[in-house]
Amino acid sequence: MENILTIIIEQDEGIFLGNYADVAIFSCNDTMLATKAYGFRTKEDAKKYVRKHLKHMKKTVEYLDVLCLHREHYVTAVDLIKAGHQDVATDLFLNMPTLPVLQ
Repeated sequence: MENILTIIIEQDEGIFLGNYADVAIFSCNDTMLATKAYGFRTKEDAKKYVRKHLKHMKKTVEYLDVLCLHREHYVTAVDLIKAGHQDVATDLFLNMPTLPVLQ
């Protein structure tokens, strides 16, 4: 069940997570503590989205293809880390719930 998805990364705002009420949400300003980002089926789909909805950012975004082992339309922090992209996964990873240490 391998699935390659493309995510959008803006150099100052971080990973594009999705949108809510027509507002683009990025990992740097995420108040919902997201642990996954919207993944586009193709790089061209991601580029079309940027051209239509994030015109002001089209010169500052990068597109990253991520191999996922599920069929969802989302890329998780774990997917990014497994694919070797821990450098961009920090914001998502820090939002993951942790278990308390028992002594």
